[in-house]
Amino acid sequence: MSRSRRCWAREEFGFATTPLIAMGCIMMRKCHLNTCPVGVATQDPELRKKFQGQPEHVINFLFYVAEDLRRVMAELGFRKLDEMIGRVDCLVQRQDVEHWKAKGIDLSAGFTIRPMPAHVGRRCTQAQDHGLDDALDGKLIEEASDAIENLTPSVGQPADSKCASHGRRHAQRANRATSRIRGSAR
Repeated sequence: MSRSRRCWAREEFGFATTPLIAMGCIMMRKCHLNTCPVGVATQDPELRKKFQGQPEHVINFLFYVAEDLRRVMAELGFRKLDEMIGRVDCLVQRQDVEHWKAKGIDLSAGFTIRPMPAHVGRRCTQAQDHGLDDALDGKLIEEASDAIENLTPSVGQPADSKCASHGRRHAQRANRATSRIRGSAR
């Protein structure tokens, strides 16, 4: 798919690690260890001293993204992102792909507008509730709040984040939180 058509038919954007790279991340894949050598993803005061990133670096990156998007939209005749959402009829698969894995892939089925009833929107018009407020991690954090600074970071992402914010990699044996969880992981 050409660069100018990548953003078509999307309703949201995910920037993944690019804002981190704009701040100075060198992708050492050590974020979960609290040992980031450039101080981006650590609570260790000594490692934090190495952090050279500024909020302006991310702001500049996003300004460049927005500028490029505006240019592409103008080139294609769109004034608003809302006008582009769901317009899969405007997508075209690149034919010049030489890579052996991608060569035989046919994406045309994904570029076809399917008939839908008039009451079904082609973009999000209602707020979505993914139930994050009721997630188990929130309850675990609340129940372990007294021992959270010594909690071993293995319960889940939110609990792990709370542990890292206290700068502790390893819990002391006497102050561990224990949870019994029943059910299944999805």
